[in-house]
Amino acid sequence: SRGYRLTATSVLPVSKTSLVYGSDDGGRTCHYDNEEVIKMMDKCGEILNLKPHCVTDKNILIRAPCDIEVHQGRDGRFYVLDTGTS
Repeated sequence: SRGYRLTATSVLPVSKTSLVYGSDDGGRTCHYDNEEVIKMMDKCGEILNLKPHCVTDKNILIRAPCDIEVHQGRDGRFYVLDTGTS
């Protein structure tokens, strides 16, 4: 017998319109739309000892990679995606 292989992929309740923090276009535009998420991300950045830095020409200060994505899903929960740097 050759055995079995299982591949699993999560399906998240997010879409292009659910982005509330970060960027989905490589940092050209930055979403900064949800006060609750801004406070949570600032707290996470403090814990990780990340210095806030300015992104875009709007002088938005974030404590994460500029192309991080935080979505508010259809279920009301927040999902942090694309946390890596390139």
